[in-house]
Amino acid sequence: MMRSLCLLPVAVTATALCARPLPAQDVRRQYAELHMGVAVRIVLYAPDDATARRAARAAYARMAELEDVMSDYRPESEVRRLAARAGEAVRVSDDLFVVLARSVDLWGRSDGAFDATVGPFVEPWRAARRTGRLPPRAALDSAARRVGSDKVHLDSVSRTVRLDVPGMRIDLGGIAKGYILDRALDVPLCWATRRPAGQGGVSRCRRGRGTQSSPTARSRRPEIPSSS
Repeated sequence: MMRSLCLLPVAVTATALCARPLPAQDVRRQYAELHMGVAVRIVLYAPDDATARRAARAAYARMAELEDVMSDYRPESEVRRLAARAGEAVRVSDDLFVVLARSVDLWGRSDGAFDATVGPFVEPWRAARRTGRLPPRAALDSAARRVGSDKVHLDSVSRTVRLDVPGMRIDLGGIAKGYILDRALDVPLCWATRRPAGQGGVSRCRRGRGTQSSPTARSRRPEIPSSS
């Protein structure tokens, strides 16, 4: 449900090209592109314009790559292809596996308050927003039978995911944006971050020498909970 975040400002800040003290003559450059349904603003400190442009292009390319993995709006995205193969154990990319594993873990920790399988409920409510009429009870009952992260089975050895019920739909709008911003800051850009920080909606990350990011947007890959 990434487009539902379209009114939230997103900013990513990074310090470009170093492993050296930040010189006073470094330039500050700002860029903006549309990703995940929001305007993503990148602010870079770099020794020259060319370095800043390369860094921004690499970060945006990584965001676009991950959108193709996690967007529920794109029919050919990896997460949509996974849903189309319910009942099968499907090998998925590392990025999708990590986010799904974290989602299932959060579902358990929140006693179901966070649930990335909520996609079947999203569709009738999107229609209700367009028509101005509440979803029919039958549509909600049908959706309820296809929702629940207990229907998601992950194998961390084979990196496969199996969805139990045909018609399930994964909606990563509550977690994917923070992950994507984190991975954009991890892209090798021929630079080492010294004072970078990023913010996207309510997802925050801050990294640099001797720092740790917040639990909602980690600077390292989260550990993958094992699931059968």
